[in-house]
Amino acid sequence: MPTLINKWLNDFTAKHNLPHITPHSLRHTNITLMISAGVDVRTVASKAGHSRTSTTLDIYSHALQAYNEKATAVIDEILTPKEKRAQ
Repeated sequence: MPTLINKWLNDFTAKHNLPHITPHSLRHTNITLMISAGVDVRTVASKAGHSRTSTTLDIYSHALQAYNEKATAVIDEILTPKEKRAQ
């Protein structure tokens, strides 16, 4: 079955002049998008089939870091008086 999926995906991307992708890269993209959308890590881990959230946290720390930076910017905006932001 994996061979069939890989063949179909290779044929599809070649036919449509798309870059080469693998089922694993689609999985990685899916999980990263869930994290970026703010889905809680426990749910993401469950969807990914990880029995421990620590596995998800270890593998996708890059996506979580970007989300952390966004959260920091939001808090900064909330705590910075409007008159200081206008300067």
